[in-house]
Amino acid sequence: MLYRVHGFVAALSLLSCGCVHISSNDPPHDPPTMAAVQSHGYALLDDLMGDESNVSKLLIVKRERPELGILIKRISSICGQAHERLEKFASADPRVNIKDQGLPAAEVETRKEISRTRGKELLAAKGKEFELQLLLDQNEALTYGSHLAATIVRGEESSTRADFLRKLSVELGQLRQRVVSILLEGYTWEGSK
Repeated sequence: MLYRVHGFVAALSLLSCGCVHISSNDPPHDPPTMAAVQSHGYALLDDLMGDESNVSKLLIVKRERPELGILIKRISSICGQAHERLEKFASADPRVNIKDQGLPAAEVETRKEISRTRGKELLAAKGKEFELQLLLDQNEALTYGSHLAATIVRGEESSTRADFLRKLSVELGQLRQRVVSILLEGYTWEGSK
């Protein structure tokens, strides 16, 4: 029995050692500079806020519960205002780059494909399925936006932009909490009794 335990531990040690590959040919991975994080972050945030400002347009072709409609219109409004503010920051200061997201081509194409697929799914969905898909998409977008704004603010030197980013992060987080609460209202647990 002791032999089996030692054999198992030895095998586990060999496996864990094999998981790390160190090669002198691999280039060092330097963390991105705060300037790069900010530059690309502003572009990513602007793009997201632009997309989210249009989410209420779905309500033109879809019928929904009033509570969902109010929330989606609020999300669209806050994101639209943030999008406009980011555009103003960029026009006032060339260091605020809202054009270069710094993403590799594969990531750009993947994001476009996800957007097309989700758009088709939302347009085809009805009733509860539409509401669930929309709320899940909003949960993801608001989570990302809130954390992205919080990341950008870490290196922001302008107090005006820093205040805006902090407020936006909090607002997006609060909207996300509202999305989650609507999701939970419709959730029932049918586990063991």
